[in-house]
Amino acid sequence: MLNFQRVLMFITATLLLQGCIADDIILQTKSDYKIAGVEEDEETQAYLDKILDERLEPAPEEDKKTEAEKKRHEDYRERLIQSSLVKGLKAKGYYDAEVDYNDSQEELKGTYVVRKGDLYKISEISIKPKQFRSHINALTIQKNLPLEAKPVLKSQAEFYEAIQKDECYFNLNMSHQVVLDRKSKTAKVIYDVEAGPKSVFDEVVFEGQETVETSYLKKLIPFKEGECFRREKIETLRSELLATNLFARAKIDLPETPVDGDKVPINVTLKERAHRTVRVGASFYTDEGPGVVLGWKHRNFLGAAEKLEAQIKASQRQQFIGLDLTKPFFLRKDQSLSLNAALNREDSDAFNELSIGAGANISRQFHKRLNGSTGVELKVTRIEDKNTLERENFGLLSFPNALTFDNRDNKLNPHRGWHIRGIAEPFLDVLGNSSPFFKTRLSASTYFGFHKDTVLALRASVGSINGADIEDIPATERFYSGGGGSVRGFGYQEVGPTQNGDPSGGASVVEGAVELRFKVTDTIGAVAFVDAGNVNEDAAPNFSDLSIGAGVGLRYYTSFGPLRLDVATPITNKEFTESNYQVYISIGQAF
Repeated sequence: MLNFQRVLMFITATLLLQGCIADDIILQTKSDYKIAGVEEDEETQAYLDKILDERLEPAPEEDKKTEAEKKRHEDYRERLIQSSLVKGLKAKGYYDAEVDYNDSQEELKGTYVVRKGDLYKISEISIKPKQFRSHINALTIQKNLPLEAKPVLKSQAEFYEAIQKDECYFNLNMSHQVVLDRKSKTAKVIYDVEAGPKSVFDEVVFEGQETVETSYLKKLIPFKEGECFRREKIETLRSELLATNLFARAKIDLPETPVDGDKVPINVTLKERAHRTVRVGASFYTDEGPGVVLGWKHRNFLGAAEKLEAQIKASQRQQFIGLDLTKPFFLRKDQSLSLNAALNREDSDAFNELSIGAGANISRQFHKRLNGSTGVELKVTRIEDKNTLERENFGLLSFPNALTFDNRDNKLNPHRGWHIRGIAEPFLDVLGNSSPFFKTRLSASTYFGFHKDTVLALRASVGSINGADIEDIPATERFYSGGGGSVRGFGYQEVGPTQNGDPSGGASVVEGAVELRFKVTDTIGAVAFVDAGNVNEDAAPNFSDLSIGAGVGLRYYTSFGPLRLDVATPITNKEFTESNYQVYISIGQAF
């Protein structure tokens, strides 16, 4: 087993080194092409450098081409860069710009010499036809400003929104023209508006649904009959239908012209997709052994997008069976009700637990990125504390509350954004064997994509239990740390206080992680990481005497998410660990 782990660590380190070398080669290739002539204009220089970098992205399987094919590709790319630089300068207002390319005798090397010419400015702004000139205040561009493409297009979009906001046109199209005056180096910007008859929404008719109730579909409609017609709300309806994951297709048909003068009937043709899915997952951690997760989900259990999900987890440490039913549109459109039940058995170094529980939870979507939940749960559990060897029964009644902000671009493999979650949960023991206590935890992770294949990921978490001494808190509800989901390099629950050689848990926890992720190929990636954490018996979190682990890992990227292999070793507090290294294999990024 030891030799196997050494081989894994060697392969991982080799791929990390290869990734660094590959990045150096790409950077060297990019630096061989230069842009001259705009050194004194830092803004334009940076703008053109960005265009150059984008055009120099390596082509897929470029190393498999013949020398002749590489030469043709190089010539084509150099001409394409020249053309792109000219277009970019025009977009910045330099309509007389010229770019010459001075090729070098060396491969992949040359200089683009830029002559910007004069900067064109806006001399006049007009709107056609005259009836729409009353909305001219919506335009953000002004006379005497540089003729840049981005502000002109932004102003057009804002002009469109202003007209749509005040009117109910069945069709509304907008375009613009730019008329240059080469002598005065100025230009006229003309916005053309084409509008159809004013109209309102009529009835929405759904066809093709077989098991989904029409009453549920009508709740997804983002408008009412008689409301001012808006094309964008048609697209919103389509998006809402597809976002349910109940339909493979949602085709929306509109009449060529409004009927009965101003009414727009809407016909939606749907094609249902399979509503049942099976999920299988596996993991292997050296501190926990192999594990498997089996899941079954029905996304339309009662005909109105109710989700029924069953899950089984099995490993040497834990065996879990859970059932969850979620009802959307509970009392209001942005709210759902979840009912759950679970049977759990866990055997760790800190405790043995056998429990059965049930709960109800209400979730509300406050914003696209912000949601909250509140609920009640009752768990009857039998716990053997391995430190005291005492066995006690608890009837833990809790009221979990959570608030989550999530603007990550990809939940399985994020490149940018934040994920912040706060939990506050009061506990009561209905059997009277534990004092009431209040458990809180705040966790946050953020991601910085420096390059499309390079991501810096950061994670931090802090938690506290107040209201009871550590001895009066059931062992299963105390904080523990260490393992693949917290501080890698340490075994499960190895971070924190111990008693008689076993983890005893704490009333506070602090965790943090830094991970650098980059791809070596389209499917193979590597990571380097440092994790840290501390568990304290006091309710006040302790940020000193951190247990620190570090390591490297491999990622294999699939269509459903990355497969993860991490190898880590403890850096501090090694005397409290049973092994000098840990290996983690699972699906998904560490965080």
